[in-house]
This record gives sequence, C-alpha cells and structure tokens, in this order.
Amino acid sequence: MFIARRAFLSLLIGIWALAPELAKTETPPLPTPKPVFKVKTESSKDSAEQPAKRYTNSFLPRPKPGRKQVRQPPAVVPKSLKLGAQVILLPRVKPSGFQVASLTTRGSAKSQQADQKASKKKLKLTKTKPKKKKARKVASLQSPTKILTTPPATIDPGFCQRELARHRVTYTVVDPIRNAQGCNLNQGVRITRIGAVKIKSAAIVNCNTAIKFANWVENSVQRRANAILRSPVSTLHQYSGYSCRYRSKGKVSEHGYGNAIDIGRVTLKDGRVVSVDKDWDGEWQDHASFLKAITHDACDIFQLVLTPYSNAAHHDHLHFDLGKWKKCEATREAAAN
Repeated sequence: MFIARRAFLSLLIGIWALAPELAKTETPPLPTPKPVFKVKTESSKDSAEQPAKRYTNSFLPRPKPGRKQVRQPPAVVPKSLKLGAQVILLPRVKPSGFQVASLTTRGSAKSQQADQKASKKKLKLTKTKPKKKKARKVASLQSPTKILTTPPATIDPGFCQRELARHRVTYTVVDPIRNAQGCNLNQGVRITRIGAVKIKSAAIVNCNTAIKFANWVENSVQRRANAILRSPVSTLHQYSGYSCRYRSKGKVSEHGYGNAIDIGRVTLKDGRVVSVDKDWDGEWQDHASFLKAITHDACDIFQLVLTPYSNAAHHDHLHFDLGKWKKCEATREAAAN
C-alpha cells in the first residue's frame, strides 16, 4: 500500500510540473465543414410520378442586385455518339432573315444615323454617258488670216521638163490649186519614182522643188548609201509634200505652196531600214553617219533644213524647203543659234 501511494503521488507531481508546458501548446485547427446540399422536393401534378430533385449549392456566390447572371447554354451532344469519340462543337448558325451590321467609321451620332438611312435606300442604277474625247486643236484654215508671204515664182515649163527627164523622174502633172485660205500650187507634179528609187507615198510638189529633190536623191542619197551602208536605196519614204496649213504668226507654210518636202525613212535594197526617229542618234553608228551626211548635202541644195535638233515636232523626219530663209540645222550648235 505504501508503494502504491508513493507512485500515485509521484504521478500527481509530474502532472503538476508539466501543466505550464501543456498550457503553452496551441490547439489544432478545427476541420472545415463540408458543403451541405439541401434537397428540395416539389410535388408533381401526377401522383404516380416520383418527385423531382433540385440541388443547390449554398456556398455559391450570389449575383449582385441589378445584374443578370449570364448562363451559357448546354452543348448539344448527339445520342448516337459512342464512348471515346471526339466531339466537335460547331457554332450556332443564325437564321437566313438576320441583318448584317454595316461597318461605319467613327464619327458623330448624326453622321452615323445619316449613313444608316443612306444604306437603307435602294441603289439606283444610272447609265453614265461616255466622256467625249477632246478634239486635237489644229490651226483652222477657215479662220480669216492675213497672208504675209507670196507664192514662189514659176519657172520655164520647158526647163522643168528637161531637168526632170535628166534626173529620170517618173511624174504626172497636177492641176493648179488655188483656194481662199491662201494656199497656192503652180506647176505641180506628182513624183512616184526617181531613177531606181521608189517614192512612197507619191509626193506632190511644185516643179522647182521636184528638180532639187531629184538632184538630192541621185547625187547624195544613192552615193552615200553605197559608200557608207554598202547597199543602194530602194525606197524613200516621204511624210508630207503639198499640204495646205499655216505656220507661226498666221503665215502659210511652205507646204501650202508645194515648196517643201519631209523625209522620214530610207529602205535599202538588202532590206535594212534607216529611220530618222530611231537612227538619228541611235546605236548603229553607220546609220547615224548616213543620215547626218545626206542632211549636210541637203543644206547645199535647199534653203531651210530642219532636223531632230530643231524642235520636238521634227523628231521623226527631215524638213527641206525652198523658202526665203536660209538656215541649216544639221548640228546642235546650228539649231541652238
């Protein structure tokens, strides 16, 4: 008995000594309560059916007053879908009667309303008339002008016939031309060939110009072609002979008297074509040398010689006339002066 009492006392003393330490230890946190689901039953009209159950979570956040809770519609899955098959949810298609919103730029409310009203109106198809091309302005021959020049003097008809025969010119006589615009053609001839050179198209000039022109073709063009190009000329392309038109300050052009002729191209017997437009300052040096040579020769025969150096109007042809002005623009320096 004594031993049992002594052991009980020692146990009480140990508990009394450990009491302050046990008081310092924290109590473990209480476990969080699990969500409780309330079950609500609704009585059905048909007593044979079982009552339906609705599950509500009391811990879900409630929507604030004044705001609607957006709920997404459940995805429709076909009943015949097998387990494990891949489901592709396609977007819902609107019915055919919906209206497409029109894209408008940001602006004021009035401008947007005006755009919406304009879009509602039906578009009216209107036929637009094609624009008329503006007619190119050309000096009118019907306008009254002062004729400040006089037609060239005529030459002896016998001398004209002998010179044309000496240069082997094939021609026909043209009736005199006189009109109210001031153009005047006396002793006119239509040239179709000079020796072996065909004139294309036929040139109508006065007899004195025809003699000078035939002299230039026989003694300059054919000789320079054989020497520089190693081939004779077969065809000479002329762009304008007699043409009733004006030049600057209302004066009748030398073409209006049949006193001028324009040359644009030369065709050789071997088929080559030498063009003023392409070969005057072109890549073929022999072609350019040929054109420059026959132009310098023409300055000794005619009064006025105009070239691509003169102006843009003569970029594709050489102009020769027997007017009163003596000038040779075969070089840049001469054309600039």
